Amino acid sequence: MNRTPLKLRAAFALCALVTVAFAQADEASPAPLHGFQVVYQFNSNDDGRDGVHPQGGVLTLPDGSLIGTTNLSGAHKKGVIYRIALPGGAETVVHDFKSSEGEGQYQPLVLASDGHVYGVSMFGGPSYAGTVWRIDPDGSHFTVVHAFAYSDVAYSPSSPLVEGSDGNLYGATAGSETHGAIYRMTPAGDVTVVHAFAVDGSEGYTPGALLLTADGDLYGTARSGGTLGGGTFYRLKQDGSFQVLHNFDATAEGALPFGRFVQAPDGSFYGVARHDGPRGWGTAWHLAPDGALTVLHAFGNDPGEGSSPVGLTRLADGTFYGTTDAGGADAGDGFGFGTVYKMNARGKVTVLHRFRNRYGGHHPSDQALALGTDGRLYGTCWQGGRHLTWHLEGGMGTVYRFTP
Repeated sequence: MNRTPLKLRAAFALCALVTVAFAQADEASPAPLHGFQVVYQFNSNDDGRDGVHPQGGVLTLPDGSLIGTTNLSGAHKKGVIYRIALPGGAETVVHDFKSSEGEGQYQPLVLASDGHVYGVSMFGGPSYAGTVWRIDPDGSHFTVVHAFAYSDVAYSPSSPLVEGSDGNLYGATAGSETHGAIYRMTPAGDVTVVHAFAVDGSEGYTPGALLLTADGDLYGTARSGGTLGGGTFYRLKQDGSFQVLHNFDATAEGALPFGRFVQAPDGSFYGVARHDGPRGWGTAWHLAPDGALTVLHAFGNDPGEGSSPVGLTRLADGTFYGTTDAGGADAGDGFGFGTVYKMNARGKVTVLHRFRNRYGGHHPSDQALALGTDGRLYGTCWQGGRHLTWHLEGGMGTVYRFTP
């Protein structure tokens, strides 16, 4: 029986990033753009044993290989943890999730200083309230570190984990006695709530991506709520004091700040809002340390341009790379299969790749692209790939790469 509360089902819908679109019936892969290459296509065999619908992107491991999760299928139909060997792209399933271990793998993974890879499941576990789990980089020793319960102050993790200088891991939950919470977890799995969001929603609803800065402060976004309704950007200081630095105005600045944001050397932040904004389909923004926000780029639905941006990655040269979940080659109506783009610090956006058909994947689902040890950027598409059986949208997902 599905015991998920209605408000968490709403959060689930935000995390799933599902965009309804129909795949083209092209019979050949498009010519690669800017070194774009499909590394792996998830196979839609009858049981989907290699996983279905990767979400959360991939994590680069020290040996150069990739590790990630799928949201569905596998031996128990609850998703898998997979590794991709490079450069060839061979996939190995290293763990099949059972419901008791977690369901809903939407968030990026993190490699902690203790040498383990950590991840979260939004649902599943003994109480179906989500779990924190870890696995060795080689795919061995899977362990559920913490299982949330609906009786807890916080449950249903909604953000990737970040590691503090104290050796603890920090994350956020969509469920709580209020509108979400931030928690601290010790390596042994002991969880302490360090902040519960205000009951009136003024601090935001459904906290998302987190960033721990060099000064030890934790910064994050909430996807909705705040005094203007479009979400918030906040800071949680080491002493436990909480401050909303910015309330998003949906019309002028965009709404649903989503995916990973980054901090520049000057202390300011760059990120994206998934919806609304001056042209209706999301924004890329710059936030000064004092909370003043500037819209760098407003995404529209013009043919060729992406819409609904997901997250940002910043390279050492100061250039930003990101993806859009929709728009691109077949846009003009708010749909399309998504894009990969680069952006400079002034907000000039150049589309590098437009997802055109099922073979290359469509609807990139990463909260941020991953920089490989080979200098290439890696990402995943939630749908697409050559294999087709029971998903008319076009396959079970892909892992791709391109050269910046």
